[in-house]
Amino acid sequence: MQPFLGSLAECILQNDFTLENQVIILPTKRSANFLTQILADRTDGAIWLPEMLTFNEWASQISGLEPAENLLTSFALYEAYAQTMGAEAQSLSEFLSWSSVILSDFNDIDAYLIDPNVLFKELIDYTEIDQFSFLKSPLSEKQESYRRFWRTLPNIFNKFKKRLLENKIGTSGMIMRAAAEMAATHFSENQSRFITVAGFNALTNAEVKLLKAMEEAGIGKVYFDADDYLMSDHKNAGRFIKKNLKSGLGEILKPKTPFTESSTKIQAISAAYKLDQANAIAAILEKTPEEDLKKTGLILADESMLMPVIERLPESIKAVNVTMGLSLGTSSFRNWVEAWMDVHITAKKTDKGYQLNTRRLLQLLNHPFSSLIGLPSGKNFSDSSIELDDFEDKIGEATLLSSLQSNQKMSFDNLKMVFQWTLSRIKGSDLSKPEVRMGLLGCEKVLETIDRLIHFERSAELDLSSLRQIFVRVLSSTKLSLLGEPMQGLQIMGVLETRALGFENLILCSVDEGNFPKNNHTESFIPFEVRLFHKLPARREKEAVFAYQFYRLLSHSKSFSAIYHTDSGTFSGGEMSRYLMQVREDFENENRFSHINLKPSELFHETEPKSIEKTEEVIEIIKNSLVTGGLSASSINRFFESSLEWYYSNILSLAEPETNEIDHSTFGIIVHDCLEKLFQPYEKEIISKEIIEQISKRVRQQLSDSFHEGAGSKDYSYGVNRLHFETALKMIQSYLNYEKDDLTKGDVVEYLESERRVEKILKVEYQGEILPVRIKGYIDRIERRNDMLHIIDFKTGNVEASDLNLSPAKNQPTTYNFLEDKLKTKGKALQLLLYDWLLYDENKDVEVVNQIISLAAPGKRDLYLNVGDRSEVMDLFEEFLRKTVLKMLDSSEPIEASEKFQYAVFE
Repeated sequence: MQPFLGSLAECILQNDFTLENQVIILPTKRSANFLTQILADRTDGAIWLPEMLTFNEWASQISGLEPAENLLTSFALYEAYAQTMGAEAQSLSEFLSWSSVILSDFNDIDAYLIDPNVLFKELIDYTEIDQFSFLKSPLSEKQESYRRFWRTLPNIFNKFKKRLLENKIGTSGMIMRAAAEMAATHFSENQSRFITVAGFNALTNAEVKLLKAMEEAGIGKVYFDADDYLMSDHKNAGRFIKKNLKSGLGEILKPKTPFTESSTKIQAISAAYKLDQANAIAAILEKTPEEDLKKTGLILADESMLMPVIERLPESIKAVNVTMGLSLGTSSFRNWVEAWMDVHITAKKTDKGYQLNTRRLLQLLNHPFSSLIGLPSGKNFSDSSIELDDFEDKIGEATLLSSLQSNQKMSFDNLKMVFQWTLSRIKGSDLSKPEVRMGLLGCEKVLETIDRLIHFERSAELDLSSLRQIFVRVLSSTKLSLLGEPMQGLQIMGVLETRALGFENLILCSVDEGNFPKNNHTESFIPFEVRLFHKLPARREKEAVFAYQFYRLLSHSKSFSAIYHTDSGTFSGGEMSRYLMQVREDFENENRFSHINLKPSELFHETEPKSIEKTEEVIEIIKNSLVTGGLSASSINRFFESSLEWYYSNILSLAEPETNEIDHSTFGIIVHDCLEKLFQPYEKEIISKEIIEQISKRVRQQLSDSFHEGAGSKDYSYGVNRLHFETALKMIQSYLNYEKDDLTKGDVVEYLESERRVEKILKVEYQGEILPVRIKGYIDRIERRNDMLHIIDFKTGNVEASDLNLSPAKNQPTTYNFLEDKLKTKGKALQLLLYDWLLYDENKDVEVVNQIISLAAPGKRDLYLNVGDRSEVMDLFEEFLRKTVLKMLDSSEPIEASEKFQYAVFE
């Protein structure tokens, strides 16, 4: 079952040193458990096992440094940064938004044994040339500050390291560098035990130096896990092992039967959607004999698939061991903590106390986790805000927001009291539920973090936004372990846990291009050219790691199933990984490779769709939302796409987990805000070419301001977010150029207003009462062009004229059924029609053009809403709105997930 570890065990047993005088360095604790079992099986009687360590544990022993916690390193770095920058230092909240990037760079400097003085000088020179050498005018204050930051990096680096070393702790790079520098002396003084290092691939310069010193001292050996097929020249998989072998480090433990001569059967399985992969896995496992399950490894390249896979495991599988753990970063509890913090952040101090934002309150109270801990659901808050005392009277709960009762700044004692109260509530819930256990662990982690923050020297500088970031960061790095028997049954693990392991039957999930290998970029302040010169890992090196992991797992298997999904609407997916394509090229003619295109209807393992029953309480929540929060076009569109996503997002107002990258929605908001601010000074004016030219000069600065406001703490000066900024800049400039061209051709344009909020009460009869449903919309722009009123919606994506066509065939009437069918699938047309309906009473006798301007292609000026008779369609549309509201409230219509449902954290 474990070919590499089996061969390694032979080397260990044949060594001249006794087992108790050997040390084994392996990539994971899991591989150490398997090796322990193999050694026990191959020896008679009781034995003293060798000491088994991970590389980091070994380096920590040699260096005498303990690993520093992530939060502590962030604070130590801020201390060094603030001391060096003085009055120019950013606030802690701003600093935390980019500190992880500079920490990663500092770690690389140590791990790859780079001379920091040389590197920082190169960075300063590079910045001078790239940013300032072509400027003729004096530098602005902001540019000077940016320049000083780069010049002070050496001081920040040195102060940061000194602070950690004083406490005998370090980053992983610092520990590895210290171990490498002490290696020669350490091994000359410690000759009594033999060290075997096995199963590693991509080694840093510090790790290589440490291992070479060990081998040169004659007290250790390095073994690599590779096969001739993996090492072949046309693959990138053997990149690191070849480099190490060429330098004289280590040797390969090859399998007894080369992979090219084995009879391994390889099948690639394509599923229509991401979650269908879990059903495909269940179908494979149902056909796997019980005695073969202990030889089976299920590897999840996308860890978000863990819960869907576990939920769909066949009942016949009795023994399962899961090593991955559930990340609290995507948990319901993390989302609840953010909602709780947002209530405090948006609270406004008044003479009477605090005014609370009711939207944020509903987001908190209607959160599924609030229900788990017994909080009442959101009440009918008719206003946009409510006094704290009134709120507490309404829900009958004072502890939840007790931290606002004090007139002073929220203290750590306040925080501890609230989360201790939350913890006691969680302990009274059903602890068999994963979301409850995740909440229990998360609450304990938050309380531990608060205790650490109390001792932080700058704790007084921590505002609510900083605390929110810190709690999210801590929760994102925490995982709930799932219990199982390490040596029995089906093994479920992530890709990293498979190092040094092999399985006869291997199922690899999410083998999509863009996910395996991942297409994420390297976030770094060190420019690509400088990283390349110093041989720091970049995209090619990361892809080599993925290639090695794939081909190594393949080479140890006898049955290999790789599953991917073909839904191109997600960030990854749409086609099989390049590695599968290479395997198909290599083995299709030998009848060892097969491909199965699995459609949902062909799945062997059927599961009930996730749904929420419309109880009286749920219907009451929906009613309150429709009456107080209102109903928008986007909410209606989401309802028809996925009623479960609509319920979580639009009714409960749950926010999606945050990332460091600007999402599509935020990007659109930023662009809309920029356009509004650019044209705001010219409201009710005739727009001329000269005005467009004046606006064009302000675009970059206004866009920068809009990004700063809309993206919050996300840095848009580098990486993917910088690409978003440049894309937005190009979109807006291109739009302005087309506007200028139209004016040159003779168009007369009067700019009326932007981002107009429009509301209209729709009276809907429901169970004997009249519900005043608020229909609402934000209209991007209203202008009069060539004597016609234009209601305009800007889109940052592509739009086709067919997306806006609601007109029946020639000479055919517009019936209700026809309009309803169209509106359910044409969301953009529904949005324009809703805007026209909202303004119809004031414009029924005016010729109106409902238009979309696609900023991705601003030259397309024919994107108009196409309907039949306008007054007739307005009546039909109002009927459509009423029936949609009744459908939302219909208890016989379940709230269900669609195939593309993305809120897996709340399943």
